[in-house]
Amino acid sequence: MIFRDRTCIATALRTNEGRKVTGTNEIANKKKSSRPDLLLLKNDIEFGCSELGKSEDVVSTRKEIIENELHCPKTLKNILNRVAGLVDYNEEIIRKLRFVCFHQTSLGYKLIFCGVIIDRRMKLSFIDCPRGYICRIMETNEYEVPSQAKFFSAQILPLTKLDVVAETMQVLMKYQMNKKDDGGLKCQNQNKPDTIVLPTSLNFTSNPKKRKRSDQE
Repeated sequence: MIFRDRTCIATALRTNEGRKVTGTNEIANKKKSSRPDLLLLKNDIEFGCSELGKSEDVVSTRKEIIENELHCPKTLKNILNRVAGLVDYNEEIIRKLRFVCFHQTSLGYKLIFCGVIIDRRMKLSFIDCPRGYICRIMETNEYEVPSQAKFFSAQILPLTKLDVVAETMQVLMKYQMNKKDDGGLKCQNQNKPDTIVLPTSLNFTSNPKKRKRSDQE
């Protein structure tokens, strides 16, 4: 299912993971999570996100750069870490997980195709962790929605062949169906396959004050 203006569960879990009873300080208030322009969910599990923007120029704006190179990669990393926890940090399963982000930017005008308004510039990015602890971000080429319908299949449909979301859903579903748990306490040592815990994304905690620029800047 596709949702707009919905809080990212994976990001909310990351930003609030340090809340606990310490005995010395008050429990920290719940922090708000980011809201991507679009989320791909199934059974309350995120498998992808999207950021949409509008630009009157072919040159990327500051907002587009921040979303494409900072917000989207961090959101994808949060989604990967959450699903890694759902598979009990099973290293073999984590190596098979891939998540997608859809980047879409308008050039100030839109194309109506089959009754749907479509922006003109788009690309996909993916995240996975093929080995070690370092995640990998990959991007497709940037595509443009053609102004004529006859070119649509040649220029846009290649993106549909990257069936990343369905493959990851199948991997997760297969693991959950075959999962065996003999019960017991959380602290007990059980015979489990090799696991790997990936580091979380960095939190930006500073609160810089606005200042006036000097003439030299």
